Amino acid sequence: VPPWLSEDDIQKMKLLAHGQVVSKSRVPAHGQVLRIRLHADGDTQPTSPGEDCGDGRCGLIKRSTDLYEVVAFHLDRVLGLNRSLPAVARRFSSPILPYSYTNGASRPLIWWAPDVQHLEDTNNDQNSCALGWLQYQEMLRSHSVAPVAGGTACASIQRGEWGRLALFDFLLQVGLG
Repeated sequence: VPPWLSEDDIQKMKLLAHGQVVSKSRVPAHGQVLRIRLHADGDTQPTSPGEDCGDGRCGLIKRSTDLYEVVAFHLDRVLGLNRSLPAVARRFSSPILPYSYTNGASRPLIWWAPDVQHLEDTNNDQNSCALGWLQYQEMLRSHSVAPVAGGTACASIQRGEWGRLALFDFLLQVGLG
């Protein structure tokens, strides 16, 4: 086990990599992104397909072109930022899924965090606050120690957190762009 992964990361990655798909649902306005409910071997209680994802047993299957999200997760952990949701690359064979998901191509599967706010914006999957590019730049320019972006949904996020996010974004753009 790589030392940069926590026990919690390992548990979630095992669920994502080996969990049996018990149900699926579309994510509105996201095309080929599916939310799936998983059941892991050894679970003490059966996983009901009708349950919501509040128990941490769900993931998002994304497009095969989104495999960079798995790399981003590992880079995030290596750097000690711990800002990314656990992610694995996986091939699916479940009869519940459409053929385009079971054709042998690897797809990223991202853990569905039950405590993350899911916005109505069609460009968001699991984002806690809506933020435009200009607001993001302003937050990075601010030199105060106090929270920035007063009046936005992101007002409680400390400046240092925005700095870590900016570093992470930069490394991903340079490394994968």
